[in-house]
Amino acid sequence: MLLFLASLGALFAASVIGCGWIRVQLEQEGAWPDALPALPPVLFLTLPVLVVISVLLHRAATATAPGVVRRMADRALAGGAVFVAIQAFAWRSWTGHMSASFEIAEGARLASTAFGLLSGLHAAHVLGGLVALLLLRRSAAGPRGSALARSVAAYWHFLGGVWLVLLVAMLALLTPAV
Repeated sequence: MLLFLASLGALFAASVIGCGWIRVQLEQEGAWPDALPALPPVLFLTLPVLVVISVLLHRAATATAPGVVRRMADRALAGGAVFVAIQAFAWRSWTGHMSASFEIAEGARLASTAFGLLSGLHAAHVLGGLVALLLLRRSAAGPRGSALARSVAAYWHFLGGVWLVLLVAMLALLTPAV
């Protein structure tokens, strides 16, 4: 699990660095848009959702009763669905503002791509985490339920930390330079 999380960390770091590099290059050329729409405030509601999921999965990882693990996995699944719904709403809102506010200039397209890449990459991994929660729910009573609960909890803790970093990165990348 540690190697898997390290490789995902490298993927997310490379994505943030690549988006930052593109912004720097476009700013030097004068092609980066001056007034991008602000990130939708609803995105910040995802942080407490991920904290709740992490708490639930910590309880699942330390539980001894399969029923507790299953209940925590069910609640975490609901939280993951809420996270995806919030992110989809924010994505649609921000890209809608982009298409209404900017002509199809290279800088605007690349800014929109940066937002889509960073939030979409994370959303894809959240969907993978939802599949892991389904597997945890199904095997909670089995002999490997405890180990799986610890691995799934570690994965979701990682996703929460990555999302915090991605939000900060998107704020830095998508706000005008001073």
